[in-house]
Amino acid sequence: MTKSVASTVKLWKREYVFILLVNYCLIGAFYLIAPILPLFAQQVSGVTDKQTDLAVGIFIFPTLLFRPIAGYLCDRIGYKLIGQAAIGLMLISFIGYATVSTGEQLMIWRLVHGVAYGMSIPPVKAYCTRIIPEGSIKGQGYFSASGDLAMTAMSAVSLYMADNGHFWDIFTVGIICVGCGLFLFSVLKKPEAVVPAKQEKQIPLSQVLKVISPYASIMGLITIYVAGVTTYIYPYAQELGNAGYAYKFMLVYSLVILFGRVLVSSLARNQESSEKGLERGRLVTVSYSCFAIGLFCLSFGKGLFLFYLAAVANGMGLSCLAPCVYSLAVTKVPDTRKAIATAIFYTIYDLGAMLAPVVNILRNWIGWGYQGMWILVSPCVALSAVMSYLYIIKKTPFLQEETETSKKIIKV
Repeated sequence: MTKSVASTVKLWKREYVFILLVNYCLIGAFYLIAPILPLFAQQVSGVTDKQTDLAVGIFIFPTLLFRPIAGYLCDRIGYKLIGQAAIGLMLISFIGYATVSTGEQLMIWRLVHGVAYGMSIPPVKAYCTRIIPEGSIKGQGYFSASGDLAMTAMSAVSLYMADNGHFWDIFTVGIICVGCGLFLFSVLKKPEAVVPAKQEKQIPLSQVLKVISPYASIMGLITIYVAGVTTYIYPYAQELGNAGYAYKFMLVYSLVILFGRVLVSSLARNQESSEKGLERGRLVTVSYSCFAIGLFCLSFGKGLFLFYLAAVANGMGLSCLAPCVYSLAVTKVPDTRKAIATAIFYTIYDLGAMLAPVVNILRNWIGWGYQGMWILVSPCVALSAVMSYLYIIKKTPFLQEETETSKKIIKV
């Protein structure tokens, strides 16, 4: 059989390796801060408990606000300039962290970091999408794996340094990480801003939103569950009498995600490819089977076996689903709209994380224990599965551009 065009495109090029390293540096810098922020806030003179809680949560709002703005600007100006500006702003925020002396300063730099982080994701992710074979699960999988490796490795570094009292040195490491990311992104070949020719009618933003939203919602619904596990695993383990095993759960979970992403990337193929490998439909089926096992173990399990089985199942489920959904979503829009499509995707994706605490509030209102939380999120997982069947297993049409003169359809 004939190989697909995507399968003949070389993946491991200089630009791809560099963008993996950029992603590692930026995600790693974020996870240097995330696990130790409450502890760090206590080291700052005059910071109250209320300010500590605010410092943790205030980051997400500018991130969500500026992510679609960055995507729009990438479509208009180009990935390179927006990416350099965003990563440069992130570098400034880490320098600011290292000079914090009051609670107000901490809030300011958290806001700046949120803006920078939100604006850096669309150009980096969209650049990766542009240089890999179109719709490549393998290419997207390795990209995601670089972020997972950064999450686990840099979180461990951060916690180790915090345990030894080196809070301020953490920001020095962060400055180095972001600085390396800025350098690597700067030396990448500059992709031109994809602007439609005059005779082409550009796809309106409303159409891009209509096409991308279902795929982003699939991941957003799953993120309610995944974020709930990450956020509330300690009180859940404490409720079961296994509080000392919560960090081990997260360690197993992180390692399975990392291993799973690499495994899926090495086995997966494009849906249209005729080569031997895993198809998207199979990945989706495996993914939701794993999530079902994880939900059952967390909702009804008592012993350590089911506790760790949930970590393995959830890790494999996320590994199979995440690169599959995004890699398909971005093939549905033309190059002129990939950056804004990426921004829309991850904005909706992140909204799922914000809804996890809402589910916990509902659990408290009902009066259930933490095991009841997984029962409450199970409809979200079920709805995500139904949407995956409709939009991934069943083929959906591509969004196409049309020329005004000849009305010729351009295949994307």
